[in-house]
Amino acid sequence: MKNLMTNWKTSLGGLLTAALGVAALLGIKVGDSSIDPTTALGMITGGLGLLFAKDGNVTGGTVRQ
Repeated sequence: MKNLMTNWKTSLGGLLTAALGVAALLGIKVGDSSIDPTTALGMITGGLGLLFAKDGNVTGGTVRQ
């Protein structure tokens, strides 16, 4: 939960991806094509993954290097 909304680029990508997935799942047409429910659920899952992901400039672990 600590990483949520840390980097605006990652958070914006996650929010847009999840929002488009929810819109597609609810049947709201995005552009000229329709998206099947499996793809919409994948978009929601990917968006949530981006929201809770570590940022690109952060290394793993808690020990200072």
